[in-house]
Amino acid sequence: MRVALDVTPALAGVTGVARYTLALTQALPSQQVDVRPFAIGRGRGSIPLGTRRVRLPLRLVQMGWRLGLPPWAEHLAAAPDLVHSCDLVPPPTRRPLVATVHDLAALERPDLHPARAVVQARARLEALGRVAAVFPNSQATASALARHGIGGERVIVVPLAAGPRPTSSASKPSTLPYLLAVGEVAARKDYPTLLRAFATGAAGQHRLVIVGPTGFRGEEVYDLAARLDLGDRVRFTGHVSDGTLASLYAGATALCFPSLAEGFGMPLVEAMQAELPIVASDIDATREVAADAALLFPAGDAAALAEALQRITTEADLRDRLTTVGRSRASLFTWERTVAATVAGYQKVLGCE
Repeated sequence: MRVALDVTPALAGVTGVARYTLALTQALPSQQVDVRPFAIGRGRGSIPLGTRRVRLPLRLVQMGWRLGLPPWAEHLAAAPDLVHSCDLVPPPTRRPLVATVHDLAALERPDLHPARAVVQARARLEALGRVAAVFPNSQATASALARHGIGGERVIVVPLAAGPRPTSSASKPSTLPYLLAVGEVAARKDYPTLLRAFATGAAGQHRLVIVGPTGFRGEEVYDLAARLDLGDRVRFTGHVSDGTLASLYAGATALCFPSLAEGFGMPLVEAMQAELPIVASDIDATREVAADAALLFPAGDAAALAEALQRITTEADLRDRLTTVGRSRASLFTWERTVAATVAGYQKVLGCE
Protein backbone atom coordinates (compact mmCIF):
# COMPACT_ATOMS: atom_id res chain seq x y z
CA MET A 1 0.00 0.00 0.00
CA ARG A 2 1.48 3.33 -1.09
CA VAL A 3 0.44 6.28 1.10
CA ALA A 4 1.21 9.90 0.33
CA LEU A 5 1.53 11.35 3.83
CA ASP A 6 1.30 15.11 4.33
CA VAL A 7 3.95 15.78 6.97
CA THR A 8 3.59 19.57 6.73
CA PRO A 9 2.67 19.81 10.46
CA ALA A 10 6.19 18.63 11.31
CA LEU A 11 7.56 21.90 9.91
CA ALA A 12 5.99 23.68 12.89
CA GLY A 13 8.51 22.08 15.24
CA VAL A 14 7.53 20.87 18.70
CA THR A 15 3.73 20.81 18.60
CA GLY A 16 1.69 17.74 19.50
CA VAL A 17 0.51 17.43 15.91
CA ALA A 18 4.11 17.50 14.71
CA ARG A 19 5.01 14.69 17.10
CA TYR A 20 2.05 12.63 15.91
CA THR A 21 2.96 13.18 12.26
CA LEU A 22 6.58 12.12 12.71
CA ALA A 23 5.66 9.10 14.84
CA LEU A 24 3.11 7.97 12.25
CA THR A 25 5.71 8.28 9.49
CA GLN A 26 8.08 6.05 11.45
CA ALA A 27 5.46 3.49 12.52
CA LEU A 28 3.49 2.83 9.32
CA PRO A 29 6.25 0.83 7.55
CA SER A 30 5.88 -1.85 10.26
CA GLN A 31 2.46 -2.56 8.73
CA GLN A 32 3.80 -2.90 5.17
CA VAL A 33 2.84 0.67 4.26
CA ASP A 34 5.08 2.41 1.74
CA VAL A 35 5.10 5.96 3.14
CA ARG A 36 5.75 8.74 0.63
CA PRO A 37 6.00 11.94 2.68
CA PHE A 38 5.56 15.45 1.35
CA ALA A 39 5.49 18.89 2.98
CA ILE A 40 4.62 22.44 2.05
CA GLY A 41 5.91 25.55 3.78
CA ARG A 42 8.89 27.41 5.18
CA GLY A 43 8.92 26.09 8.74
CA ARG A 44 12.17 24.91 10.30
CA GLY A 45 10.97 21.80 12.07
CA SER A 46 12.49 18.40 11.34
CA ILE A 47 10.86 16.37 8.58
CA PRO A 48 11.56 12.78 7.53
CA LEU A 49 14.40 12.03 5.16
CA GLY A 50 13.20 11.74 1.59
CA THR A 51 10.31 14.17 2.04
CA ARG A 52 9.29 15.99 -1.14
CA ARG A 53 9.01 19.62 -0.09
CA VAL A 54 7.54 22.74 -1.66
CA ARG A 55 9.28 25.75 -0.09
CA LEU A 56 6.45 28.22 -0.57
CA PRO A 57 4.24 29.77 2.11
CA LEU A 58 1.49 27.29 2.95
CA ARG A 59 -1.21 29.98 2.84
CA LEU A 60 -0.16 30.90 -0.70
CA VAL A 61 -0.33 27.29 -1.85
CA GLN A 62 -3.72 26.82 -0.18
CA MET A 63 -5.02 29.88 -2.02
CA GLY A 64 -3.93 28.24 -5.25
CA TRP A 65 -5.68 25.01 -4.28
CA ARG A 66 -8.98 26.89 -4.02
CA LEU A 67 -8.46 27.88 -7.65
CA GLY A 68 -7.63 24.32 -8.69
CA LEU A 69 -3.91 25.01 -9.10
CA PRO A 70 -1.06 22.53 -8.40
CA PRO A 71 0.73 21.06 -6.60
CA TRP A 72 -1.76 18.24 -5.99
CA ALA A 73 -0.76 15.41 -3.69
CA GLU A 74 0.08 13.06 -6.55
CA HIS A 75 2.46 15.69 -7.95
CA LEU A 76 4.44 15.39 -4.71
CA ALA A 77 4.26 11.65 -4.08
CA ALA A 78 4.56 9.30 -7.03
CA ALA A 79 1.59 7.01 -7.72
CA PRO A 80 0.04 6.80 -4.24
CA ASP A 81 -2.90 4.49 -3.57
CA LEU A 82 -4.16 6.91 -0.93
CA VAL A 83 -3.42 10.37 0.51
CA HIS A 84 -3.38 11.06 4.26
CA SER A 85 -3.65 14.63 5.58
CA CYS A 86 -2.53 15.18 9.16
CA ASP A 87 -4.81 17.84 10.70
CA LEU A 88 -4.49 20.55 8.04
CA VAL A 89 -6.60 21.57 5.06
CA PRO A 90 -6.06 18.50 2.86
CA PRO A 91 -4.41 18.95 -0.53
CA PRO A 92 -6.38 18.41 -3.73
CA THR A 93 -6.05 14.92 -5.17
CA ARG A 94 -7.79 12.45 -7.45
CA ARG A 95 -6.75 9.63 -5.12
CA PRO A 96 -8.79 8.46 -2.09
CA LEU A 97 -8.20 10.92 0.74
CA VAL A 98 -8.24 10.49 4.52
CA ALA A 99 -7.70 13.16 7.17
CA THR A 100 -6.76 13.13 10.83
CA VAL A 101 -8.61 15.64 13.02
CA HIS A 102 -7.09 16.36 16.43
CA ASP A 103 -9.75 18.75 17.69
CA LEU A 104 -12.35 21.33 16.75
CA ALA A 105 -11.54 23.56 19.70
CA ALA A 106 -11.14 26.68 17.59
CA LEU A 107 -14.70 26.25 16.30
CA GLU A 108 -16.21 25.16 19.60
CA ARG A 109 -14.44 27.87 21.65
CA PRO A 110 -13.35 30.63 19.24
CA ASP A 111 -12.92 32.97 22.21
CA LEU A 112 -9.90 30.91 23.26
CA HIS A 113 -8.10 31.07 19.91
CA PRO A 114 -6.64 33.71 17.59
CA ALA A 115 -8.82 34.71 14.65
CA ARG A 116 -6.44 33.06 12.18
CA ALA A 117 -6.82 29.68 13.90
CA VAL A 118 -10.61 29.97 13.68
CA VAL A 119 -10.43 30.74 9.95
CA GLN A 120 -8.11 27.78 9.39
CA ALA A 121 -10.38 25.47 11.37
CA ARG A 122 -13.39 26.49 9.28
CA ALA A 123 -11.47 25.89 6.07
CA ARG A 124 -10.39 22.46 7.27
CA LEU A 125 -13.95 21.56 8.27
CA GLU A 126 -15.28 22.59 4.85
CA ALA A 127 -12.60 20.50 3.14
CA LEU A 128 -13.69 17.38 5.02
CA GLY A 129 -16.61 17.18 2.61
CA ARG A 130 -14.26 15.67 0.00
CA VAL A 131 -12.56 13.24 2.37
CA ALA A 132 -13.29 9.50 2.15
CA ALA A 133 -12.53 8.87 5.83
CA VAL A 134 -12.02 11.13 8.83
CA PHE A 135 -9.81 9.95 11.71
CA PRO A 136 -10.71 11.86 14.92
CA ASN A 137 -8.30 11.16 17.75
CA SER A 138 -11.05 10.50 20.31
CA GLN A 139 -14.77 9.99 20.67
CA ALA A 140 -14.84 13.53 22.08
CA THR A 141 -13.50 14.83 18.76
CA ALA A 142 -15.89 12.57 16.84
CA SER A 143 -18.79 14.07 18.80
CA ALA A 144 -17.55 17.57 17.97
CA LEU A 145 -17.42 16.61 14.30
CA ALA A 146 -21.00 15.37 14.50
CA ARG A 147 -22.08 18.68 15.99
CA HIS A 148 -20.63 20.31 12.88
CA GLY A 149 -22.28 17.96 10.41
CA ILE A 150 -19.50 15.39 9.89
CA GLY A 151 -20.64 11.90 10.86
CA GLY A 152 -21.54 8.45 9.64
CA GLU A 153 -19.43 5.45 8.73
CA ARG A 154 -16.59 7.50 7.28
CA VAL A 155 -15.71 8.76 10.78
CA ILE A 156 -13.24 6.27 12.31
CA VAL A 157 -11.87 7.03 15.78
CA VAL A 158 -8.10 6.50 15.93
CA PRO A 159 -6.84 7.22 19.48
CA LEU A 160 -3.38 8.67 19.93
CA ALA A 161 -0.50 7.20 21.89
CA ALA A 162 2.53 8.41 23.77
CA GLY A 163 5.93 7.44 22.48
CA PRO A 164 8.45 5.39 24.49
CA ARG A 165 9.39 7.08 27.74
CA PRO A 166 12.75 8.83 27.28
CA THR A 167 15.50 8.57 29.86
CA SER A 168 15.39 11.33 32.46
CA SER A 169 18.15 13.85 31.82
CA ALA A 170 17.82 16.43 34.58
CA SER A 171 17.53 16.69 38.33
CA LYS A 172 14.33 17.75 40.09
CA PRO A 173 13.58 21.48 39.63
CA SER A 174 12.94 21.95 43.35
CA THR A 175 14.03 20.40 46.61
CA LEU A 176 10.43 20.85 47.73
CA PRO A 177 7.56 18.74 46.32
CA TYR A 178 5.91 20.15 43.23
CA LEU A 179 2.85 19.84 41.04
CA LEU A 180 3.31 19.71 37.28
CA ALA A 181 1.31 21.21 34.40
CA VAL A 182 2.25 20.41 30.79
CA GLY A 183 0.95 22.25 27.75
CA GLU A 184 1.18 25.49 25.84
CA VAL A 185 0.71 28.59 28.02
CA ALA A 186 -2.41 29.63 26.13
CA ALA A 187 -5.99 30.64 26.82
CA ARG A 188 -7.62 27.25 26.31
CA LYS A 189 -5.32 25.58 28.87
CA ASP A 190 -6.87 27.79 31.60
CA TYR A 191 -3.78 28.25 33.73
CA PRO A 192 -5.39 31.31 35.37
CA THR A 193 -7.80 28.98 37.18
CA LEU A 194 -4.88 26.81 38.24
CA LEU A 195 -2.91 29.82 39.51
CA ARG A 196 -5.88 31.14 41.49
CA ALA A 197 -6.45 27.74 43.06
CA PHE A 198 -2.76 27.36 43.84
CA ALA A 199 -2.61 30.86 45.37
CA THR A 200 -5.06 29.80 48.09
CA GLY A 201 -2.33 27.70 49.65
CA ALA A 202 -4.36 24.52 49.15
CA ALA A 203 -1.26 22.67 47.93
CA GLY A 204 0.69 23.40 51.10
CA GLN A 205 4.45 23.47 50.60
CA HIS A 206 4.24 22.31 47.01
CA ARG A 207 5.65 24.36 44.18
CA LEU A 208 4.01 24.52 40.73
CA VAL A 209 6.01 23.87 37.56
CA ILE A 210 4.36 24.78 34.23
CA VAL A 211 6.00 23.37 31.09
CA GLY A 212 5.22 24.66 27.61
CA PRO A 213 5.86 27.45 25.11
CA THR A 214 3.92 30.71 25.11
CA GLY A 215 0.76 30.69 23.01
CA PHE A 216 -2.37 32.78 22.47
CA ARG A 217 -2.90 35.18 25.42
CA GLY A 218 -0.06 33.55 27.31
CA GLU A 219 1.09 36.92 28.61
CA GLU A 220 -2.13 37.09 30.66
CA VAL A 221 -0.98 34.02 32.58
CA TYR A 222 2.41 35.53 33.41
CA ASP A 223 0.78 38.82 34.45
CA LEU A 224 -1.63 36.99 36.75
CA ALA A 225 1.19 35.04 38.41
CA ALA A 226 2.91 38.35 39.12
CA ARG A 227 -0.28 39.95 40.48
CA LEU A 228 -0.90 36.99 42.76
CA ASP A 229 2.64 37.49 44.10
CA LEU A 230 3.47 33.80 43.74
CA GLY A 231 7.18 34.50 43.36
CA ASP A 232 9.36 31.42 43.16
CA ARG A 233 6.47 29.15 44.13
CA VAL A 234 5.59 28.99 40.40
CA ARG A 235 8.12 28.25 37.69
CA PHE A 236 7.48 28.58 33.95
CA THR A 237 10.07 26.50 32.09
CA GLY A 238 9.05 27.13 28.47
CA HIS A 239 9.70 24.25 26.09
CA VAL A 240 11.99 21.53 27.47
CA SER A 241 13.69 18.49 25.99
CA ASP A 242 12.06 15.07 26.14
CA GLY A 243 14.59 13.96 28.72
CA THR A 244 13.91 16.94 30.95
CA LEU A 245 10.17 16.41 30.64
CA ALA A 246 10.59 12.77 31.64
CA SER A 247 12.48 13.91 34.73
CA LEU A 248 9.74 16.40 35.58
CA TYR A 249 7.06 13.72 35.34
CA ALA A 250 9.15 11.36 37.45
CA GLY A 251 9.61 13.86 40.27
CA ALA A 252 6.15 15.43 40.48
CA THR A 253 3.43 14.70 43.01
CA ALA A 254 0.65 14.99 40.40
CA LEU A 255 -0.20 16.38 36.97
CA CYS A 256 -2.58 19.35 36.85
CA PHE A 257 -4.60 19.57 33.63
CA PRO A 258 -7.14 22.42 33.90
CA SER A 259 -7.87 22.78 30.17
CA LEU A 260 -11.15 24.22 28.89
CA ALA A 261 -11.06 22.60 25.44
CA GLU A 262 -9.19 19.52 24.21
CA GLY A 263 -9.50 16.91 21.52
CA PHE A 264 -7.40 14.34 23.36
CA GLY A 265 -4.87 15.55 25.93
CA MET A 266 -1.53 13.83 25.43
CA PRO A 267 -0.13 14.92 28.84
CA LEU A 268 -2.82 12.72 30.42
CA VAL A 269 -1.38 9.64 28.71
CA GLU A 270 2.18 10.71 29.49
CA ALA A 271 1.29 11.13 33.17
CA MET A 272 -0.40 7.73 33.35
CA GLN A 273 2.61 6.20 31.60
CA ALA A 274 4.84 7.84 34.23
CA GLU A 275 2.60 6.50 37.04
CA LEU A 276 1.59 10.00 38.06
CA PRO A 277 -1.86 10.80 39.52
CA ILE A 278 -3.90 13.45 37.70
CA VAL A 279 -6.10 16.39 38.63
CA ALA A 280 -8.07 17.45 35.55
CA SER A 281 -10.97 19.59 34.40
CA ASP A 282 -14.15 17.61 33.79
CA ILE A 283 -14.49 17.89 30.01
CA ASP A 284 -15.27 15.23 27.40
CA ALA A 285 -11.69 14.48 26.41
CA THR A 286 -10.33 14.10 29.95
CA ARG A 287 -13.21 11.84 30.97
CA GLU A 288 -12.55 9.66 27.94
CA VAL A 289 -8.76 9.47 28.13
CA ALA A 290 -8.02 9.52 31.86
CA ALA A 291 -11.35 8.22 33.20
CA ASP A 292 -10.90 7.02 36.81
CA ALA A 293 -7.18 7.82 36.75
CA ALA A 294 -8.00 11.50 37.30
CA LEU A 295 -9.56 13.50 40.11
CA LEU A 296 -11.94 15.68 38.12
CA PHE A 297 -13.22 19.18 38.93
CA PRO A 298 -15.67 21.46 37.07
CA ALA A 299 -13.76 23.32 34.34
CA GLY A 300 -13.01 26.91 35.30
CA ASP A 301 -13.93 26.46 38.99
CA ALA A 302 -10.94 27.67 41.03
CA ALA A 303 -12.52 26.78 44.39
CA ALA A 304 -13.18 23.21 43.27
CA LEU A 305 -9.67 22.94 41.87
CA ALA A 306 -8.22 24.23 45.16
CA GLU A 307 -10.08 21.47 46.98
CA ALA A 308 -8.73 18.92 44.49
CA LEU A 309 -5.17 20.21 44.99
CA GLN A 310 -5.56 19.89 48.74
CA ARG A 311 -6.76 16.29 48.38
CA ILE A 312 -4.11 15.19 45.87
CA THR A 313 -1.27 16.60 47.99
CA THR A 314 -2.45 15.19 51.34
CA GLU A 315 -4.23 11.91 50.61
CA ALA A 316 -1.67 9.22 49.84
CA ASP A 317 -4.36 6.56 49.39
CA LEU A 318 -6.03 8.71 46.70
CA ARG A 319 -2.74 9.16 44.84
CA ASP A 320 -2.06 5.41 45.02
CA ARG A 321 -5.51 4.56 43.67
CA LEU A 322 -5.25 7.02 40.78
CA THR A 323 -1.76 5.78 39.94
CA THR A 324 -2.88 2.15 39.86
CA VAL A 325 -5.79 2.94 37.55
CA GLY A 326 -3.58 5.12 35.37
CA ARG A 327 -0.98 2.41 34.98
CA SER A 328 -3.66 0.12 33.57
CA ARG A 329 -5.20 2.77 31.31
CA ALA A 330 -1.82 3.77 29.88
CA SER A 331 -1.60 0.33 28.27
CA LEU A 332 -4.64 1.19 26.12
CA PHE A 333 -2.78 3.98 24.32
CA THR A 334 0.02 2.36 22.33
CA TRP A 335 1.45 3.10 18.90
CA GLU A 336 0.73 -0.49 17.90
CA ARG A 337 -2.98 0.18 18.37
CA THR A 338 -2.82 3.60 16.74
CA VAL A 339 -1.10 2.27 13.63
CA ALA A 340 -3.36 -0.78 13.42
CA ALA A 341 -6.47 1.43 13.56
CA THR A 342 -4.96 3.79 10.96
CA VAL A 343 -4.17 0.97 8.53
CA ALA A 344 -7.62 -0.55 9.07
CA GLY A 345 -9.04 2.82 8.04
CA TYR A 346 -6.89 2.83 4.91
CA GLN A 347 -8.07 -0.67 4.03
CA LYS A 348 -11.71 0.29 4.51
CA VAL A 349 -11.32 3.24 2.14
CA LEU A 350 -9.54 1.12 -0.47
CA GLY A 351 -12.05 -1.70 -0.15
CA CYS A 352 -9.53 -4.30 0.95
CA GLU A 353 -10.59 -5.02 4.53
